[in-house]
Amino acid sequence: MNNDGFIQEIIRKIDGPDPAISKAALLISQDMVDARFLEPLLKKSESDSREVRQLAQDMIKNIVQELGISAEELKELQVKVRLECAREQLNQAESRVRREAVEYIVQYAPPEERCELLFQRLRFEAVPEVLCVLITALAGFQHPDMAKLMLRLLEAESEEVRVKAAEVLLRQEGGRYFKLICEFMETEGLQVQSSLAREMCLDPYLVQELDFDFTTTRIVKNLFSDRLPIRQAALKELEKIEPSQRKIPVLAALSDPDSGIQFLAKKLLSQEDVIKKKSVKRTAKKQVSHQPLTAADDEPAYHLYVALTVIAVSAVVYFWFMARGGTELPLSGTSEPAAGGGHWTVDQVLYHRAALEPGNTEVEFMGRVSEVTARGDVLVMKSDNVRVSVKLSSFANGRYKVGQRLTVKGLVSGITRFGTVVVEASDLE
Repeated sequence: MNNDGFIQEIIRKIDGPDPAISKAALLISQDMVDARFLEPLLKKSESDSREVRQLAQDMIKNIVQELGISAEELKELQVKVRLECAREQLNQAESRVRREAVEYIVQYAPPEERCELLFQRLRFEAVPEVLCVLITALAGFQHPDMAKLMLRLLEAESEEVRVKAAEVLLRQEGGRYFKLICEFMETEGLQVQSSLAREMCLDPYLVQELDFDFTTTRIVKNLFSDRLPIRQAALKELEKIEPSQRKIPVLAALSDPDSGIQFLAKKLLSQEDVIKKKSVKRTAKKQVSHQPLTAADDEPAYHLYVALTVIAVSAVVYFWFMARGGTELPLSGTSEPAAGGGHWTVDQVLYHRAALEPGNTEVEFMGRVSEVTARGDVLVMKSDNVRVSVKLSSFANGRYKVGQRLTVKGLVSGITRFGTVVVEASDLE
């Protein structure tokens, strides 16, 4: 056997799985200086056997010194060898080994290879500890099946996994899962709700999805200030905001590093719970005997159900038809129509919102200005208990101040999910 064949045989034995054979091969070759030994030696430098590990490390030092191999060259070779091991370890039975392999691939593998390797592992991983590392590494990976996997993981037993999956879905293109995650939060505990609320409030795009007005948006930004007094002041300002707008920011404040802010946030949430409980009237439950209904017993209830259904459908069709035609509707809201019958009041707009077509409904109301944008092109007014966002034309910019009473006429251009009526103003008095 020539010298090359001998070296290749020694390398094969060093690289083998049996520690005893590896040790013997290392002892035989410990005085040899050949760069071809480096890769198998680097693999054995992390062996479970202390003797094999020490022999491999000593040989590496000797070869590097004798051949003048630079630290950069050695580091590059170490990364290459370690990545090969990590690829194999992704399928190891021990979860700790898999997690360490994922972490190494995240740090050193090229982006394209990294995402493909980790995504394939994600399909079959079941251990929460490893799942969390994988989901975090793939948070920005846009793959057709990524969202499907995250939707499945929303039902995982691990709370941390559910939170990680929800965070990924929040950042899917177009915000298509935003509403779903909001509904998902309602079924989770306060810790999960708080984690997701912080994600929403920290992302400018998601803040837009929450449809906050400009005052609430400013407060939300201050909730994440580096200065504690600013965060405390922001939380106190939230007390003056409508519950529908402040819920997400208050939940986000629950995870603030300061215990005092956490306490104030819990206090605000408990106040909302009390309000909800007072507003719900519960009647005493009656004992119902689950006896099968006869045809004679069921017939009157069935006819009543059909009659109510027909009336409800007819009413919706009627209001839709009248609103489409621009004809004055015979409304019966909490306020009477304006003089002349040509306009709706704000509470009537909300009451009949299902029949509205944005741009076709003219509204007239009186109220007091509660907020004005810095540019003076949008002001917020309150009419009774309804918030109205009024978009001003250019000639009216900057003319109005907080506290002024105004009569506004204009077209309804939309209603936000929180019930704020958006109006394009045509006349202000």
